Amino acid sequence: MNNLDPSASKPESRSGSTATAARGSWRLVLVALLALGGALIWFKATAAPADQGGVVRVPWSEDYAQAVATAKAHKRPILVNFTGSDWCGYCIRMRQEIFDTGIFAAWANDRFVLLECDFPRSRSLPPEVVRQNEELADRYQIRGFPTILVLDDQGRVLASSGYQRGGAAAWIANLEQELDRGAAESERVETSSR
Repeated sequence: MNNLDPSASKPESRSGSTATAARGSWRLVLVALLALGGALIWFKATAAPADQGGVVRVPWSEDYAQAVATAKAHKRPILVNFTGSDWCGYCIRMRQEIFDTGIFAAWANDRFVLLECDFPRSRSLPPEVVRQNEELADRYQIRGFPTILVLDDQGRVLASSGYQRGGAAAWIANLEQELDRGAAESERVETSSR
């Protein structure tokens, strides 16, 4: 048999077959470890910050007219959450990471009237709530979820927001900045119109 002839058949050795299988196993283990490492990095990057003040469920009204009446009576703005509570991933994360926290509950408690305009897919809302939510989404030109609006008791938009990473404290700081900018703009417009 000529060892230089590439077409010549080589006898198979058991050790070569085992070595090939071992190399394949190591590759599989390496790929699995890389995938696991990537998943852990993604999970850590997208997880809520550790201390959010515990889970606290604040009550949200579903009735716009009632929210406006309460806002007028208590001289508070209305924080409106346009959400797809059972299908929108960022809406679900926003509820878990921001709205259902002690930090948010303490901050919102004496500042806002909370109104939820939900567009669920797996549960039904009363027809009047569906109609109201659709009318509000049209009026405020809601194009995506979650959309958060802060309204005065006349229905004028004072600030808007959506989901952002970083937890309740970061989201609140961002919304406070939006409210401050809106107040400064309103004051500028009032001063220039005099």
